[in-house]
Amino acid sequence: MQDIREAFEQAAQHYGGHVELSFKTHSTVYTVSDDEPLLQTYRAVLAQRGAEVQMRPTFIGSDASGFRLHVKAFTISTGVVNEHSLEEYVPVAPLEQVVQDTLRMLEILRGQ
Repeated sequence: MQDIREAFEQAAQHYGGHVELSFKTHSTVYTVSDDEPLLQTYRAVLAQRGAEVQMRPTFIGSDASGFRLHVKAFTISTGVVNEHSLEEYVPVAPLEQVVQDTLRMLEILRGQ
């Protein structure tokens, strides 16, 4: 958070301005344990097509952050490009792959 604060302050000073920042947390940090059943199922689905889970920390809140208190949900990236900019978009192929993986997960979970 300090890096973000300093970036805003430096940008404001550069343009002759001043900024006062306050941060309000809307969600809590969460981690996903390797032994969580949903993650194990997702790993299995990816392995079927020769892919691996790539875990990455983010600075972005999501619905999963709120659900984690009651449901072991997590966020799966859709392959967004130029995130949070005017040029943001999601290519169709990675989005389609997420849908296919999700459907396969549901088939597996339904059979349990």
